[in-house]
Amino acid sequence: MGAKLIEIGVEPKSAIYRWSIEDQGTQEIWTYSAYWGESKEKILQAEQQEQVSVD
Repeated sequence: MGAKLIEIGVEPKSAIYRWSIEDQGTQEIWTYSAYWGESKEKILQAEQQEQVSVD
């Protein structure tokens, strides 16, 4: 994945990475995502709000 980020001009260290796992009976689908720029900020804000509501 890092190579693809470099190809589109994103510094891999400036991105954040998140993954999810979807169970489909005998199979699992793993989705690995990278966020940077505005998308990164939105993810971080949502996670921060989620943390505040749990506390």
